[in-house]
Amino acid sequence: MSPLILGHVTGREIEHAGLETCDGIAIGSVFYPRKAVRKKRSNPMFIWGSGTLIPRPARFDRLFAILAALRGPNTAGQIENCPEIPFGDPGLFIPEIAPKAAGGAGHIGLIPHHSMLGSPVVRNLRDALGGAEVLDFTNPDFKATLARLSQSRLIVSSSLHGLIFADAYGIPSLFWNEAGAENEWKFRDYFEGAGRQDYAALTAAQITDIVGGGRVDDLPVSLLSAASKDRVLADLRAAAKLMP
Repeated sequence: MSPLILGHVTGREIEHAGLETCDGIAIGSVFYPRKAVRKKRSNPMFIWGSGTLIPRPARFDRLFAILAALRGPNTAGQIENCPEIPFGDPGLFIPEIAPKAAGGAGHIGLIPHHSMLGSPVVRNLRDALGGAEVLDFTNPDFKATLARLSQSRLIVSSSLHGLIFADAYGIPSLFWNEAGAENEWKFRDYFEGAGRQDYAALTAAQITDIVGGGRVDDLPVSLLSAASKDRVLADLRAAAKLMP
């Protein structure tokens, strides 16, 4: 997604490259401070909206990087003497590339992390949600999956970008978390960086308990406000101009 979105925002042609050889990083938990130091690079790494998967302490004065934006305060807080920079995930730009599909707003979209695809937990939760549509982002037809997501009335997702895309399209969502508190690092990084403070994290069993008897409307869904989304997009658009 990074080449697609960064190319859209900058109007430049962006090619995918691995972490060892890339000129920059953007979407995802792809910021590894040890790969953004002078001895590893011939030119500074451009960093635009990336985050860490887990705590990875670093010192700003040892980075050989253009730190344009980070995903959120968890990542920034790991960098000693980190300057004040914008927060946000560039995935919020996705409707500019794949506009919201017409129709829909009837089904619940269920987005498992790719590691959970095929799990009985997914099938059971799908059924508990009244036959929710499982949205698989490993499908090569990425835009078709986005279209179905954009037609959902609410999203339940264990994938961070499922929640980010829901925010991008203005669809209420719920963070489905089977992995416990240690899995929340990158999710909190995004939520707090974007300004979405009222999120809940529930297991499949907790979700099933709530929706028993058809009480889907009782799920503690939340949504990034339009004002917060507009602020993040404006900040990221400005930060993209720092790309060499």
